[in-house]
Amino acid sequence: MTLRVINGGGGGGGRGGSPRAPVEPAPKPFKPHPLAVHLWNAIYPRGEKRLAVIAKKMTKTSGLSVSTATAFSVITHVRDNWSKYEWTVPPVQKGRSGDNRKYIVALVDPLDPSTVITEEQGDGRAVMVRSGAVSAATNILTECRHASIAFEIMANDPLLSPDEQRQMRAVAPMFSAAFEVIKQVAEKLKNRA
Repeated sequence: MTLRVINGGGGGGGRGGSPRAPVEPAPKPFKPHPLAVHLWNAIYPRGEKRLAVIAKKMTKTSGLSVSTATAFSVITHVRDNWSKYEWTVPPVQKGRSGDNRKYIVALVDPLDPSTVITEEQGDGRAVMVRSGAVSAATNILTECRHASIAFEIMANDPLLSPDEQRQMRAVAPMFSAAFEVIKQVAEKLKNRA
């Protein structure tokens, strides 16, 4: 005997069935990065200026071969999951010769995300954090300016539909507005440095 479903059956949203409400997938449980503790050990308490040195220290403590790309991906993971780790690595000043370029640990209370400054990192920590913030803001400024120009150019692309061109024209000023806000933030940070 063969069972046949007529008119799409029920509940599947096909013909003849009533549509089901979308089901949100259950959040995945947090899984700590296996190298996060080695990152902490590589930069706490004194900090480290070069990513290559951090990777070398992580290689030594983990017994694995850790590249600079892997070390940076662990930093990104920790930054994205600061509330789970209760610490993060603030942005650093860009450039090889930055006087205030140093990867450091910042302890964070997930209920009150104000940074806890530890004595071992000393008074120079605030300058490093501020320099990193200015560098990050400057980088975002450049990206916003480039995106605004790109969207303005793409809005005139004859290969795009008129609707896509309108969307591009609508997005370009948003990047310009973000540029102006971030520019003010960067100037305030630079004036405090």
